[in-house]
Amino acid sequence: MTVAAPPALAPSRDPFSVGAGPDRPPRDATTTLWLEAGSERLPVLRDGEPAVVRCDELPCGDRPATDHLLIATLPADAEPAIVATVDGVDQRLDLRTGEVTSSVSRVAYDRPSVVPATVPAWPPRTLAVRTQAQLEAEFGTGAGDLTRGGLDVGYGGRIAEIYLAPFDRFEGWAPPGHAWLVIRVEGHLRQPANTSWRARLDAAASWTVTHDAGVATPAYPPTPDDVLAFLVPDDVVSVTLAYRPTGTVVLPPDAAHHEFRAPEPLTVEVPLP
Repeated sequence: MTVAAPPALAPSRDPFSVGAGPDRPPRDATTTLWLEAGSERLPVLRDGEPAVVRCDELPCGDRPATDHLLIATLPADAEPAIVATVDGVDQRLDLRTGEVTSSVSRVAYDRPSVVPATVPAWPPRTLAVRTQAQLEAEFGTGAGDLTRGGLDVGYGGRIAEIYLAPFDRFEGWAPPGHAWLVIRVEGHLRQPANTSWRARLDAAASWTVTHDAGVATPAYPPTPDDVLAFLVPDDVVSVTLAYRPTGTVVLPPDAAHHEFRAPEPLTVEVPLP
């Protein structure tokens, strides 16, 4: 039996930008292995301890593959199976037939999880939020840096990484027949040149994925804000990612704010092998 880390299912974590999520911690993706025969289930032991592949959160990181000889005494009519339990869900490998049964997404068995990010970039654009005259009318002509140069945000960017995964860092398992489309983008939002203000993007209103079966929006507020997760059918062969920046520019700590919305969405087709 070979024990190894799963394929990459998510972008690498940035310790300076990855938080604990919008309202919950990351899901534990640790795998526990069992030997099942009929109604009996025994832990697979390694050096006398249960065989557990630690992964506190995605991505699991590199782990060299190791081979193990599994020895067990079973009744002649037993139907042995290896069971892998992750986040409370079992996946069962029949040792006679090689068939895998699972009550959750099977996309990792059928398709590559890492998708080449070879799609065109979006050129940079600028969206005017407030002119200097408008800000001076609001704050007065003596407000200095609060009004100087007006207020705008930049947008554009490119797709840097794409994954088609059965398990998401915050949502856990995708349901059967579905997968998590995880996309990391770069350069999608440029903060105002006027550093007194901060732009806050409304991800649910800004990003959509369109496919043959419908439209998906981000499953949760992105954490960090450049990693997006969409629930899609596991057999989808291409999607269209649309980005129409929508949000607010605020004067911390929320002393004033102005809404913005790009006039048209930026789109790109993403093929999924």
